[in-house]
Amino acid sequence: MFYIPTNFTTHSMINIKGFFTAITKFWKVFCELIDEPSLTENSEYQTMADRRRQREQISEELDQIFLKHTTEEWLERFQGKIPVAPINDLRQALENPFIRKQGMIQKIDHPTKPEMQVLSNPIKWNQERITSHPGPHNVGENTQAILKEFGFSEAEISELQAEGVV
Repeated sequence: MFYIPTNFTTHSMINIKGFFTAITKFWKVFCELIDEPSLTENSEYQTMADRRRQREQISEELDQIFLKHTTEEWLERFQGKIPVAPINDLRQALENPFIRKQGMIQKIDHPTKPEMQVLSNPIKWNQERITSHPGPHNVGENTQAILKEFGFSEAEISELQAEGVV
């Protein structure tokens, strides 16, 4: 599947370009869809191995091409012709209707952010989504336990606290 970052000005097309190097039939269709059929004629891009060797060069060319349209325009252009999906940031993922319908959003209790929303585990067990999520820890909450795991004594930890180190 092709993955298209939702911000083409700050992207690295690792997923989409990686896919092209593997599957020649999609490479040809893709080049037509981006109005660059000449890429399929480039002698440096003829085989999967060629495209893999020239990955950086292809990336630079595609970076410039993708700046010509919005994510939505590219998705509309590719829809039904090549496997494609956007790469969403966390906010976009949490707002995605499909993700919500699939039960992929979980609310967790957090001391400073009541009903914090997080993405659920995508794995299901007996048709039930695994939803246990303790939430993020507060800064420094586990410092003493971690220092003890690394062999610090109570006295040493107290000294570090007194000195303002931890």
